[in-house]
Amino acid sequence: MGQRANLVIVENGDYRLYYSHWCANTLPRDLFWGPDYAIAFIQAQRELNKSDWLDDVWAEGAAVVDRDKNVLLFYGGEDVLFDVPLRRVYLQMLARVWRAWEVRWAYEGIADIADYVGYPRERVLSEREVKPVCSLSPPSKREWTDLVASFTTAEGDIRLYPLAGSVESYLDSGPALVGECERHEAFDALPLNEWLDETFSGFPTGGVHIDVGSKTVDFWIADIATDVQHRISHRWPEWTVRWHRDAFERQLALTREAIRLPNRPERVLTKDVTEMLLMDDSGSRVDSVLDAAFTNLDGATGAVVEINPWSLRDDRLEIPLETRRRIVAWSLGESYLP
Repeated sequence: MGQRANLVIVENGDYRLYYSHWCANTLPRDLFWGPDYAIAFIQAQRELNKSDWLDDVWAEGAAVVDRDKNVLLFYGGEDVLFDVPLRRVYLQMLARVWRAWEVRWAYEGIADIADYVGYPRERVLSEREVKPVCSLSPPSKREWTDLVASFTTAEGDIRLYPLAGSVESYLDSGPALVGECERHEAFDALPLNEWLDETFSGFPTGGVHIDVGSKTVDFWIADIATDVQHRISHRWPEWTVRWHRDAFERQLALTREAIRLPNRPERVLTKDVTEMLLMDDSGSRVDSVLDAAFTNLDGATGAVVEINPWSLRDDRLEIPLETRRRIVAWSLGESYLP
């Protein structure tokens, strides 16, 4: 149990590495309030030896605050990790608070953080296996669509396939995926703005476009995708593979706008980000660990429950609600409060 994160402070040409067992999901909120608060938060965590990095399986969030160059590089959270429009609004608000700093999203997760400070990325990459999905069958319900696979055929036609799952699992099938086009019914247009439930993100988490004639694969992914360019290129030899990070607009252009995505108004996205930042998060996550431990012991004779000591430390930076409200108002041009 936990939401593990590595946190790094760069100063005077060197860096210090920290660990939090609980902050990966809350990291966008923990870092939002400006450099002084963020540095104080990181310094409150457990400092590690420089060789004690999490890998890309365990690091659910991470950040580097470079005081020498005024750079913030990070990833984490829950909604902003998967919802591209929401993340973009959040990053705009964050950049206003971190004025005079360069704010970056770590699209390759912990590997980007390691790269930044010069730690060998191969030491944070795991030997993970992705189960290939060589099928273009649609999900059983339209609202379960996670992504769209689009094709430009050798004749120049556009074919669209709504899918469930991850971009990587489909692309891991390699060129065999092209052969599935004739086995499944394709759409000429996809009105995802009508299909997807806006109360649950309402936005796809990725997309892939395959141009059969030019042997080109273009894809985008909302989530963190560590070493994805290298891994997918290996599966598509003799093809040109291009990862566009979270730029879904590229797929829209390649399909001649045949995919219609949900378009939530900026005021709605702003309201959602503001609620995330101002939510009450006063309960200790350590309590949930202790509750689970005592529940397992309930009625048991001679039972022993071992608790990871790292999970019993939840170092937060308490910022008064009124202070947070003022900072959020500043990020919105001092013209908006919920």
